[in-house]
Amino acid sequence: MNETLRPVTIDRQRLDRALAEAAKRADPVSRAQIEAFESALRVRRRGSLAHGASLRGEIDHLTMPEITDSGIFGNERTMSLLDHIITAVLPRLDTNEDVTSIAKAMLEEEIDRRRDLQARMDEEGGVE
Repeated sequence: MNETLRPVTIDRQRLDRALAEAAKRADPVSRAQIEAFESALRVRRRGSLAHGASLRGEIDHLTMPEITDSGIFGNERTMSLLDHIITAVLPRLDTNEDVTSIAKAMLEEEIDRRRDLQARMDEEGGVE
């Protein structure tokens, strides 16, 4: 059951032939879309190869969000989101009262823990 994963090798010529065959059978609008997509892939592939980028790097670049404001990870923002969950989300959930109560207590405990940590950091001069 524990087989090691082997990298998948892609026969690009075979793939290109299959795409060309599919394009021949497609209607004119679909054919134009396929050709535009293939053209974009060729351009992208050339650019990637010129810069030595890997396929994994390309996928990461396309799928990973670019975060320009690291403040969204700040303590105040997190506590604000937790508070929003307590006041706006939990009351609307279709769960029994015990589950809602436990979730609320856990979230409030997390907010208190973060406030305490922030206070200790402020006392020590860690955050200005």
